Amino acid sequence: MTQAAPSIEHKRKMQEVVDRLWDNPNLQSASIIRRESQILGFLKENHASLQALFKKPEYFPEMNWNQAIGLFLTVLTETATSAMEPALDAILDRLDDSALIQALGQDQPFSPDRSRFKELILSQFRNKSLRDVWVPVLDAHRYGFYDRYVPELIARHKVIYFETVRRERLDCDSALLPAYFACISLFRPFFYLTIERNNQPTTLQKLSRDPKGFESGIRILYQMILDEAGSVPEKIIKAGVESRLDAQDFPDLSGAGRLISIIVSRAADYDPTIKTDRGAETPDKSWFNISRRNARIYGYDSRFLDELYQIAGEEGW
Repeated sequence: MTQAAPSIEHKRKMQEVVDRLWDNPNLQSASIIRRESQILGFLKENHASLQALFKKPEYFPEMNWNQAIGLFLTVLTETATSAMEPALDAILDRLDDSALIQALGQDQPFSPDRSRFKELILSQFRNKSLRDVWVPVLDAHRYGFYDRYVPELIARHKVIYFETVRRERLDCDSALLPAYFACISLFRPFFYLTIERNNQPTTLQKLSRDPKGFESGIRILYQMILDEAGSVPEKIIKAGVESRLDAQDFPDLSGAGRLISIIVSRAADYDPTIKTDRGAETPDKSWFNISRRNARIYGYDSRFLDELYQIAGEEGW
């Protein structure tokens, strides 16, 4: 017998349950990933008491446990997605700048339909494993890492400037570059998106050890984005997904991909509540220092890390 779909009232009540957990004061400074993980851990550890709670008349007495937990997970996913959406909108808002659009479209037109492009991204938010990949991409922008570091990197005219601007022959106002890299980073999570190749589902992650297969996968992804969201240059898509590759194993990796890899990884470990003790290394300087010592293990470009470490030290970041 088919179970009836949850009613509006059921969903409203479950939203209240999830909101109480989501708004727990102990989680206010936590990232979206950590909040969600903590709530899922709470669910696992307290399923017996939650079963009893949900059977009470004021909750969901007519629903069995599978129905109730399914509704709980649906509402939790929607809550996490809603929490991520403002950061996505903030990046997409920067695409109102025609000069940025021109910079992104130096080789092919960059003209995605905003609503369709956003929906394509939101559809990934609804998948837990993809959502976890998206959060640090958005946090890198939300916490201002591109706006903080890119102007310094450009002003110094050192390795990162050469690899990301000169080598890529970027011809645009340097003031646009923080938004330029943030927009490219939107394609980083597509590395894990399922695509169809030779009538078989696969991902760029699975194809990454096969250079020809990887290039073929990028072309498939390019066509999929073109069909579903509008024109995005293949070069921009490639730079975004390449940021998931190991710089040690792929010496021809684009400068944008190398930089985004490091910035997004930094954002993934960032805790805005940490205060620096007197005499201690600042959070960014410490992170870049540890990462440059282990660059080969993590797959980062050590030259980029050296430069970022120097900036963090000089600026007190």
